[in-house]
Amino acid sequence: TPSNPGISEWVRFDATGSMDADGSITSYSWNYGDGSATGSGSVVYHQFSAPGTYNVVLTVIDNDGASDTESHVLQISPTNQPPVAAFNYSPLSPGVGENIILNGSPSYDSDGTIVSYAWDLDNNGTTDATNQSVYVTYYDIGPHLVRLTVVDNNGLSASTTQVINVAGGGIPGEPAMGNTAG
Repeated sequence: TPSNPGISEWVRFDATGSMDADGSITSYSWNYGDGSATGSGSVVYHQFSAPGTYNVVLTVIDNDGASDTESHVLQISPTNQPPVAAFNYSPLSPGVGENIILNGSPSYDSDGTIVSYAWDLDNNGTTDATNQSVYVTYYDIGPHLVRLTVVDNNGLSASTTQVINVAGGGIPGEPAMGNTAG
């Protein structure tokens, strides 16, 4: 156990069900099929360092020197990798009151898919939007922290934070020009 282990996960092999009808088992020998050291004992633990298919062989010897061998094929799966959170935004130098599009499509999961996006647009620790791409508008000059958290189809998550600097734009005291404040 487990029946579908991942890389570097401890696997338990149990030979306590082995028996000898006319005596007793005196020796248990394990070959894990990965070229590593072998094991001995009725219960052993082993870690596999690479994904693949391994033929694990148990050889038991009884008190009369007779032996028997049993083998099982074990598939070691790659370890689930967390996703990578990434986003870009446009325009790169937004002004006060200007719509900014935040795009989470650069996020990816090397061994699955991204299933959810959570945006914290005002750095207060709560989710403000959940689409892959969202719009935000800031009405004050200066830096604004934006955090994107993504979750993959295996439940692992990753986050990234960027600073969006909002410029003042316009000449103080003048009327607004479109989305640029005066």
